[in-house]
Amino acid sequence: MKPLRMVLCFLALAFAVLAILVAHPVFHLIRTARRDVDENASSPSGTINDASRLNETAVTEIWKVPEDQASAEQQLAMLLERARTLHLKLSIAGARHSMGGHTICPNGIVIDMLPFHHLELDKAKKILHAQAGARWSEVIGFLNAEGYSVEVMQSNDDFSIGGSLSVNCHGWQFNRPPICSTVESFRLMLAKRKNCKMQPHRKRRPVLTRPGRLRLVRDHPRRGPEGRAE
Repeated sequence: MKPLRMVLCFLALAFAVLAILVAHPVFHLIRTARRDVDENASSPSGTINDASRLNETAVTEIWKVPEDQASAEQQLAMLLERARTLHLKLSIAGARHSMGGHTICPNGIVIDMLPFHHLELDKAKKILHAQAGARWSEVIGFLNAEGYSVEVMQSNDDFSIGGSLSVNCHGWQFNRPPICSTVESFRLMLAKRKNCKMQPHRKRRPVLTRPGRLRLVRDHPRRGPEGRAE
C-alpha cells in the first residue's frame, strides 16, 4: 500500500503544480474575453469614417450606388453633373481600407460602392462578372457554391473588388502576378461622364488610377484557367 500511496501523493502534487501554472493564463484569457467588447459605434449623422476608425470626417452626402447596372450608370452620370454644378468634390469608397482619408473628401460627396455587388458566372468561358462593390468574401462564397475557387486575390477577404483592382494589388499566391493579370476587361466612367471599356492591349499603356483623379470602376469580368474561375 505504501508505494501506491506515494504514487497517489506524487500525482496529486503534480496536478496541483499544473493547476497553479495554468490558472493564471486561464484567468487572464477569461478576463480578456469578458472585457472584449465591440466599441465600433456608428459615425454620427453627416460624417463618415474609414476602416481605421481614426478619420471621422464631415461630408455633405453619402451616396449609395444602386445595384442595378442601368440605374447605377444613369444616376452616377446625374450625380457627377450635380457635383460639378454645386462645386462639390467626390470620393469613391468601397471597404474603406485605403486609410488616411484617401476615400473621404471633407464636405464632399462619398460614393459608396458596396451596394453595387452583383456577381454572375459564365461557366462556359469560366469568367466571373463582378460589380466593383463586391467583397472578396462574397466572391469566395459565390464561387464555392459553383465548385470554383479564386486563383489571385488580395490577402484579406473584406476588401472590395474595385478597390483591389484600383491599386493592382497582389496576393499571397506563389509565383502569380498582380490581380490585373486576371482581368478580361472592365468598364470605367470618367469625371466627364464618358463610359469606357478597358481591355488589356500589348501596344497600349495601362490606365492607372490615383488620388485626385476621378474614375469610377463599375464592373469587370475576370478570367480564370481551366477548372477555375476568378
